[in-house]
Amino acid sequence: MKKIMALLVLCLAVPALATVTITAVDQGGGVVALNYAVSDANLVRAFALDVAVTGGAKITQLVAGSYKTNGASTAASKGYGIYPGTIDINSTTGVVAAYGSPVAPAADPGAAGALNSAAITLELGSVYQGDANKPATSGTLCKLTVDKTTTICVTLNATRGGIVMENVALTPTVVLPCNVAITVSACACWGDISGPTNVPDGKVTLSDMNKLLSLLGPYKTAGYTMTTPSQYVCMDISGPTGKVDGKLSLSDMNALLAYLGGYKTAGYVAPCKSAPVFP
Repeated sequence: MKKIMALLVLCLAVPALATVTITAVDQGGGVVALNYAVSDANLVRAFALDVAVTGGAKITQLVAGSYKTNGASTAASKGYGIYPGTIDINSTTGVVAAYGSPVAPAADPGAAGALNSAAITLELGSVYQGDANKPATSGTLCKLTVDKTTTICVTLNATRGGIVMENVALTPTVVLPCNVAITVSACACWGDISGPTNVPDGKVTLSDMNKLLSLLGPYKTAGYTMTTPSQYVCMDISGPTGKVDGKLSLSDMNALLAYLGGYKTAGYVAPCKSAPVFP
């Protein structure tokens, strides 16, 4: 009987293995959200993931504001904000000068590639003090953009350990996405629908904003919301949830206005966007 009880105690002491699920979600217009979820309280300490696209597509950028940029996880800003490959720490003072980017340098050992290529490696880790500051058990690691219709696969980067749990003795069950279809509309220049001659001119300007304003004007009673006409799909840049939604609305107007605001000294003339990521 004592032997049976000892075995029961041993079994109860073994922690349950976590399942870590990574998903790739098509948010429209070539924007892909890479999300994570952990099945229990055994949190991930670090992610090392290779992301690849097919069919001649390229991963063009990480969406600004879609990932932590300020290091340690806190109650006010939870998440994975330590980027080992690009963090800049002053060798004398030990103070972080810049946290860098989740994209590992392409020249580093085992890295899949650089932005504007078919594959990249993402490195994201966490540090925090106290349970109140720990990362959530689910969330968005980052968002990226692709330049054309493709499929996307996420795999573990073995050189960097793949997924490492806070309890390093645990080997989690990992679920990864592959062959996820990402559809990109054929817009050479998002936000460009009307240059000075009333046709697209390869720039984002006040002419485009004025054209959008004129399109929305007749839809006042509909809350300035209209189904996107086929000839103006490149102006569908930001629905209420910040992504392409098949409608033109004040959300698109506000996103375009915010983008142009950064080019005031250039006469409110801004460069093309290769994906509907505004501002």
